[in-house]
Amino acid sequence: MKYSIIDAFEQNVRNIGNREAIVYCEKRITYGQLDKMVNDIAARLLRRNAKKGDFIGVYLEKSPDLIAAALAILKIGAVYVPIAHEYPKERLEYIIHDAGLSCILIDEKDNDYQCEKELITVNNKEYSEDVKLPRVEQCKISKDDLAYVIYTSGTTGTPKGVMIHHEGFANRIKWQMDYFDVQYEDKVLMKAPIGFDISLWEMFLPIYSGATCVIAKENGYKDISYLISLIESEKITIAQFVPSILRFIIEISKEPNCSLKNFLKKLVSSGEELNKELVQECLQVLPKTNLYNFYGPTETSICVSACLLNEIKDFTYIPLGDAIRNMNLFLLDEDMQKITEDGVKGEIYITGIGVGKGYINKPEQTRKAFLPSIEDKNKKMYKTGDIGFYYKGNIIYVGRNDQTIKLQGNRIDLGEIEAKIYEQSFVEQTVVKCIQKDNGAKVLVAFLKLNSDDKEKYVQEIKTSLKRTLPKYMIPQFFVTDCSFELTANGKIDKTKLTMQFDDASLADDRQQFETKEIIRQAFSNVSHLSMSDEDDFFEMGGSSLEAIQILMIINREIQLNLPFGDVVDDFSIKGIASIIGSRKVP
Repeated sequence: MKYSIIDAFEQNVRNIGNREAIVYCEKRITYGQLDKMVNDIAARLLRRNAKKGDFIGVYLEKSPDLIAAALAILKIGAVYVPIAHEYPKERLEYIIHDAGLSCILIDEKDNDYQCEKELITVNNKEYSEDVKLPRVEQCKISKDDLAYVIYTSGTTGTPKGVMIHHEGFANRIKWQMDYFDVQYEDKVLMKAPIGFDISLWEMFLPIYSGATCVIAKENGYKDISYLISLIESEKITIAQFVPSILRFIIEISKEPNCSLKNFLKKLVSSGEELNKELVQECLQVLPKTNLYNFYGPTETSICVSACLLNEIKDFTYIPLGDAIRNMNLFLLDEDMQKITEDGVKGEIYITGIGVGKGYINKPEQTRKAFLPSIEDKNKKMYKTGDIGFYYKGNIIYVGRNDQTIKLQGNRIDLGEIEAKIYEQSFVEQTVVKCIQKDNGAKVLVAFLKLNSDDKEKYVQEIKTSLKRTLPKYMIPQFFVTDCSFELTANGKIDKTKLTMQFDDASLADDRQQFETKEIIRQAFSNVSHLSMSDEDDFFEMGGSSLEAIQILMIINREIQLNLPFGDVVDDFSIKGIASIIGSRKVP
């Protein structure tokens, strides 16, 4: 295969070996230094009999070692399988066994991790800079060889391993390099958790292009103030945020002393649906920054379309944009016929070299999602489950036709949560829904019918069980018992009526009000250290807007809300914020 990810990296090592490849905390690593790290890990993998086609797990936090490990795996022709630290033990074990990992690369501090697979420590002191390992030649790979496997939420109660080949992966990264006209001087922010495919382009776009990858600290993606500080101090030029985080980036950018607007050239929004108000505000606050809407499922090599929103004149809808190089997306009706006229809804299908090979060990799910293309029966077509329509020739996303949702940028299959709840013998019936509140915040709600009177005890057992098997973002915030599961005329559960049974008025009762205020007090204390009464206005006490944004981020995260800054700025006090939280109702 011509010009794979490793080809591009090694050419950069030869041409710009002394330029910075990675910035991480106080570390600055050149392409030449990164090459030695990559070679050493690759040599050690070969010594442990790793070979082309092996699935190799990477259980590392974001760091230079992570990038070196991923490149080393690709260099020997093996398959990169990222395993996120935040996954609970049972999910980790499932991925390890489902992927059939030959070994797992870990950090020295994780040496006590118990696993039947062989563990290789990437930063073992035994292999210091003074130790010379033999030079590893790049393994010859074909375009159909697998590059990586990344796990997404699955309907059956277990995650699905999506297999992506080298041709699709390289096509996606090279397209973005050309589309963004990435230069050596550019700096790309890497902050997404490694279990999400956004991390792949954040990591490999700069390495492929000869630019610099600036790595945020682990879990730094949750700290807006930290990210803003990192963007400003390193003068980052390319970054990605989900819309719910982008909103806070915009608020901070309004500050006169915020300098990111002077050098942030490319800003990508993906992972959630964009609304026109947020787009228009971003373009107004950051007029020198190009804002892009990226769309695409994990199964099609990260993303398949892009729209430069600065060029949009009509904001009636936010379009998905044009297909990237060597990819195509279109709408089909229920009879698998192409839809061409505006306003007619259909399902989005994707073709092109970025379409993946399917799901590991799930032939039936692969058969249903990866179909023979209507354009060429010898090629695959991915059935996204996304519904859209054409508006002035552009596809507009309107929702899903199944139980898959996006929540704060995370892809979640509600069926997987339901399957895990059904594992409890005392559960007769359950439905999990994503419900949007009046303030725009979305929460997961589990509706339950239990065969026991001790509801509180068994709900706690469900929560405990879910924490062992699911990531935190997949655990419902609310559990509603004694539900009436009414049926529609065609015998299906009436989910609209279920929503009506969910009433979060408890947020306003005395006990919840007390707990809410405690959370708010703690957020104020952690950020500002000011001595405040419940009625004191934060700004009158000397607090800054930057601190206020960080306080609100903590409160939103802890209480599972999405309060906009504009809703609380007029009374930014403990009592004022608690009152607004208590007033939020489910429609």
